[in-house]
Amino acid sequence: MSEYIPTRKRAGRDPLPAAGYEEAASQEEAYEEACEEAYAEAPEAPMADAAEAEMPGEDIDPADVFFRMSHIDKFYNIGDERMQVLKDICLSVEEGDFLSILGPSGSGKSTLMNIIGCLDVPNEGEYILRGQLIESMTENELSDLRNREIGFVFQNSQLLPRLDALRNVELPLIYAGVPPRERTRRAKEMLEMVGLQDRMHHYANQLSGGKQRRVAIARALVTNPTLLLADEPTGALDQKTGRQVMELFRRLNGEGRTIIMITHDLGIAANARRVVHIIDGELTEEEIMHE
Repeated sequence: MSEYIPTRKRAGRDPLPAAGYEEAASQEEAYEEACEEAYAEAPEAPMADAAEAEMPGEDIDPADVFFRMSHIDKFYNIGDERMQVLKDICLSVEEGDFLSILGPSGSGKSTLMNIIGCLDVPNEGEYILRGQLIESMTENELSDLRNREIGFVFQNSQLLPRLDALRNVELPLIYAGVPPRERTRRAKEMLEMVGLQDRMHHYANQLSGGKQRRVAIARALVTNPTLLLADEPTGALDQKTGRQVMELFRRLNGEGRTIIMITHDLGIAANARRVVHIIDGELTEEEIMHE
């Protein structure tokens, strides 16, 4: 496998488009503030001279691959020391799979999630998603890929308190340029799918933690992504509500959704078809939970 070292910085959050919400410009400002928290900029990756960079071998046909990571390394330079966060990660996911990445705090699972979600790039190795070689993409191409192919469910839901559930779910469609009538139709459809048709005009402080998480899941699905990426989706929820969220994930997976879930909880991880363990930045073992 050829080594690839990025020749320019592509880590962190891309600038958001200056699209507007007709009803209130302040809603746009609120969304950008929320995204600042959700997509916190990663430490700067080390640079390499363009002449020294090697592209992956010509024998790979990315068009035939849904998801594949090959020999991924991620490190940060802190003063004179190098902190290795991910080490030789190799991982493949088939379309329609349900995978849990299980590891304790500090194991590197959040960094791996950021790379999977195209919020960060590796220092070495190769990542192919939906036939696209991630290392070769520009900032704008990565932003478009995220919006088109990946739905994010964050640990604390990231709902905007000034917007009701319906408007929260519409937000990704604003940045996708979807007309108002169509985005409202699609947002209502997603909220009905997660069982919140009677909570569309409730605000976050009027919803329980479990219902807030379902709004976040509806928002993640409203662009019809091919990959649902969930970070500790049952975090801060009681056991009963956590089970309800997992039942929803299993139903979505049964309908053909590809799901990758990051968690520290073995009981939650066991809901997936496959579980891979990450310890100290390395994938150590894989378990098949459900055929």
